[in-house]
Amino acid sequence: MTWVGRGEPSLTEPVPVARTRRQGSVSSAELLGLERARTRGPWRGLVFLALLMAAILVGGGVFAGPRLRDMAFDVARSNPQAMRLPMIPDIVRDRLGDGAFAAAGERATTIKFTVQGGQGVAQVARSLADQGIIQDPLAFTYLAVTQGVDGKLHTGTFNLTPIMTPQQILDRLLLPPDPETTRIFVPIRSGLRIEQITALLSTKKELVFSAQEFYDLAMRPPAWVREEFPWLEALPRGRSLEGFLGADSNLTIDSDLTADGFLRVLLADWEKDVGPDVIREVERKGKDFYETLTLASIVEHETSLASERRKVAGVYTNRLKGGGETAGLLQADPTVSYAVDTDQLAKQDVSKWGKYAFWSPVRNQAKKKVSAGMQSYQTYQNQGLPDGPIASPTLSSILAAADPDTKDGYYYFFACDPKKAHQFAKTLREHSRNVNRCK
Repeated sequence: MTWVGRGEPSLTEPVPVARTRRQGSVSSAELLGLERARTRGPWRGLVFLALLMAAILVGGGVFAGPRLRDMAFDVARSNPQAMRLPMIPDIVRDRLGDGAFAAAGERATTIKFTVQGGQGVAQVARSLADQGIIQDPLAFTYLAVTQGVDGKLHTGTFNLTPIMTPQQILDRLLLPPDPETTRIFVPIRSGLRIEQITALLSTKKELVFSAQEFYDLAMRPPAWVREEFPWLEALPRGRSLEGFLGADSNLTIDSDLTADGFLRVLLADWEKDVGPDVIREVERKGKDFYETLTLASIVEHETSLASERRKVAGVYTNRLKGGGETAGLLQADPTVSYAVDTDQLAKQDVSKWGKYAFWSPVRNQAKKKVSAGMQSYQTYQNQGLPDGPIASPTLSSILAAADPDTKDGYYYFFACDPKKAHQFAKTLREHSRNVNRCK
């Protein structure tokens, strides 16, 4: 099983699981751990179970009753076929409680789940639990055995979600599997802004959702986004999801995935790569996470070297403090490019974004005029951080922004080759000397 977009086993023929032997069953000798008893048949185990039930009936009101019920529950967990006998199902249902039959989660992320030929119901149940689709495998097994359908599960691949109850999942596995769908490669790397992801989607004609649908969701996230991903409390109300969309360079999705589903994939990626623990750690240091994310997105576009990200973050932090010759101006080229691109994209239809050249260098950045809505991103003219992130940064950049290296008092950096290390300077004069050396 994998999340949608992560690849899944090939679909098998939609035929019922073979019942030459009960799925998930073992002999009564195996049940009791008596390997040699297998040659003598199952009678000894059945007699044991019969005696156990009789003891429960007799001892139900005495001190030994609870212990015998515990034993019956353990027997049912080890051998699901025990739940075909009288009383055992009632004991199992009582011990499991209602919670075990509830949905495992609140997130509607589609999960590819495959039932292999020859798997018993207990094996299927364990796989469902291991992959977070159900809470307790015994609850699923209980439903299948007591309803007499444990040998009727179809093999193949199914689209399931953690918001389905065990009964709903069982009902689904009794039907033919989902048909195979076309797989589409969508290379999502770090440092992309929402419009770049949208532009990439506009070139994937096989998708059932439009690039515009995704863009609208990402720019104006609906209520379910915060409900399913509560760590988005760090995102100010009314803002887009810029900065929170994860990167997976090997992302492969089903062609029939919805726009909602694709957004869930990206948010789940961010949760896996960064997640709420990092948010809490940043806030524990007394920092605003959204501001840290904004700075990190700039650092992401200034250097590809993880080793110097803290130093680059330190330069911007020093500038924001108002010292040096920058007068509190961030003077970050990527933010100006972001503003210029935003203004230009607003004049084009989404279908044309696939041919747009993002992050092109802007000449004479200090005097470049941008729209009123993007003015905070003109960091040569406006002090402080821009209103929000300019892309989704990596964890490395986020950690650098949360703990910038300011001890050397640098205010400038420059690299002749953007792919190589930068030269750092404390004064404009030193910076000019580094630039002239490059020329």
